[in-house]
Amino acid sequence: METNNVIYCNDKAILEFDSMIETSYKRSNKISTEYVEQGGWANDNKQRNPATITITAAISGVVGYNERINKAITVLNNLNQSETNVDIVLANVAYINMNLVDLDFGNDPKNTAFDAVMTFQQARLVATQYANIKNSKPAKVQNKATKQAGNTQPTATAEPPSDGIVAKIIGLKK
Repeated sequence: METNNVIYCNDKAILEFDSMIETSYKRSNKISTEYVEQGGWANDNKQRNPATITITAAISGVVGYNERINKAITVLNNLNQSETNVDIVLANVAYINMNLVDLDFGNDPKNTAFDAVMTFQQARLVATQYANIKNSKPAKVQNKATKQAGNTQPTATAEPPSDGIVAKIIGLKK
């Protein structure tokens, strides 16, 4: 099996397409709709939305009579209904931790191929970093609505995972 045009789940290839007809990538930001006091701009007033990719792909053969197409329909329907994240490897890019959020498929008018239009959004994962701060006194609360309970917040993982087959394909692991 080639490593291009493949969707992986837990380092196992679960779906391979004969061709990728079109791919598009979108990354956007969201600005707070609340009023911001002049001079009071803060980082949380602008938030990054998850990356979204839309892929149109095809598998050759007659729908209903091709085992690969029947498997693809089953796999895509299962992904569409689950919370499972997948890794997508195309010819020159890999998308990590993607979740299928929209699916449209059918066969071409000549009934010679199965076409699928899939939209994936990136699941932004963070490392678990909650830790109790021992032997510290709580801060004195003055004119604040909340009080820190001695926990640190999680921080986003900056690097993609460096283990598994996708890391090997994209060159993070030898």
